[in-house]
Amino acid sequence: MRKLLDSIFKLSSKLSRGKFDNYFVHRYADQLSFEISESLGHRVIFGPFKGMKLNPDSYLSKYILANFALGSYENKVQKELENFSKKYQYDVFIDIGGADGLFAIGVLVNSMFKKTIVFELEERGQKAILENAKLNSVSDKIEINGIADFNSLSKVISNNPNSVLLMDIEGAEFDIFDKDLLLKMTKMPFIIEIHCFKQEDQKKYTKLKDLIKLTHDFKVLNNDKKELSSHVHLKHFTDMQKALVLTERRTIRAEWLVCEPKKLLNDIN
Repeated sequence: MRKLLDSIFKLSSKLSRGKFDNYFVHRYADQLSFEISESLGHRVIFGPFKGMKLNPDSYLSKYILANFALGSYENKVQKELENFSKKYQYDVFIDIGGADGLFAIGVLVNSMFKKTIVFELEERGQKAILENAKLNSVSDKIEINGIADFNSLSKVISNNPNSVLLMDIEGAEFDIFDKDLLLKMTKMPFIIEIHCFKQEDQKKYTKLKDLIKLTHDFKVLNNDKKELSSHVHLKHFTDMQKALVLTERRTIRAEWLVCEPKKLLNDIN
């Protein structure tokens, strides 16, 4: 039987050029993720968002349930936001590219911020954010907006200069972020997720860093994982299973710019 199954899978893999294998790997990862999250009550148990309730049917986060429940998903970004909240003690969090609201809501659960203003282009994402906000009893603390462009962002930033901003808009950061917008953010710490999908994006990335240097100091975060043996809830899993659970299913290496206002500019302003 094993040989027969191996032959079938080998032929299917060849005919589908690997898509058959990829499909089953993803479905197996989905199953592992759901089972672990379910065993934890679909709730975050580690990290700054500890206690946050997770919706197993949410349109994007359902694929990373265990990763988020274990506090592992973009955990370096979570910690930087926590550091910003303690250092600056600003009340408002601006989330540009909210997906289904994991960060927009996570920062409210333990009162890291008092209010979130989130932008999400897709209607199903906006709906998911609202549902997840209700699930966590923070719907009165969140403002949900649609597309983020220069005008809409300028208005929100001008009205909330003392806030912390997170941007994750799948490559559009190179188009939307310019000098005029940056000059409105001289007192604002922010984090931008970088997406270099094409070769020319590297040049745009360099220009973006040169621009940010005008008003902010920054450091670069990557998403290298060092957790395959550290999670007690994964101790009975193989390394391969752990990797499938903790993967963030990216096609490119994750990288963020963590930016803080230059002290001199703050003193002048």
